[in-house]
Amino acid sequence: MWPSTMNNYEPRKQSHIELCLREDVVFSGNCGHIFNEIFLVHRAIPGTRLNGIDLSVKFLGYELRAPIVIEAMTGGLPISRTINENLAKIAHKFKISIGVGSQRPILQSSFKQEVIDTYRVVREIAHDVPVIGNIGIVQLREISIDVLKMLI
Repeated sequence: MWPSTMNNYEPRKQSHIELCLREDVVFSGNCGHIFNEIFLVHRAIPGTRLNGIDLSVKFLGYELRAPIVIEAMTGGLPISRTINENLAKIAHKFKISIGVGSQRPILQSSFKQEVIDTYRVVREIAHDVPVIGNIGIVQLREISIDVLKMLI
């Protein structure tokens, strides 16, 4: 069960961010995961040039350069604004979609402006790509349509 107060939420998010800042969290492939069992077979296409490959895609009404999503989980903490701002700059520059993760912190903070701003900065900067947020089914059962519209 997820924490129901912002006080319980903050340490969890903060510890995730701190872990990424101080530890090597890149998947090494030596962890015994299922990914070690996947082998991709190279099948060259003669006569194809790298610059001739078009990865562009239309997604949610936006023209993107590649079918890639930057998925963040950082919203809600003061440091999150800077992280989300930088991720939004990347999404905007490379025309790829971006996610802001769970919007539960907005609900748990009773819509405090400083929490909202950690999310809003993404749309302000990455205004020409899809910005994807999520809300849990449990929260959907507890909120009104008007609150859901405010989150959107």
